[in-house]
Amino acid sequence: MLADYDASELYLSSIDWFKLVALYPSAPDLWDVFMSILYIAIDLYYIPQGAPLNSTAHRKPYLRSTRELHKCLIKKRRLWWKLRINKHDTSICLKYRECVHQWHHLIQQQQEKPRSV
Repeated sequence: MLADYDASELYLSSIDWFKLVALYPSAPDLWDVFMSILYIAIDLYYIPQGAPLNSTAHRKPYLRSTRELHKCLIKKRRLWWKLRINKHDTSICLKYRECVHQWHHLIQQQQEKPRSV
């Protein structure tokens, strides 16, 4: 990954972390602020904006999606959006985790099947 690790370290070390803990005493609020700071650092220093990939070496091999896998993926995406809106709803979080486990299981099953040529 192309990144400027020195600049990101300088950026993250310039933040007064003790002041953030004092400003946001509740764990969920502090976590949201912490994650937003990390996302800013990633946007600034880790992700090359608009840089095309020169190689296809990073691509995963194409797997033909089954109907069941596709339905599970759609369900996972919907639950993820609900979870982003309601970050502290444990029932949505539990449903999302179960769906992710089911999705990974379906992918593993599909990868284990012999491919027809």
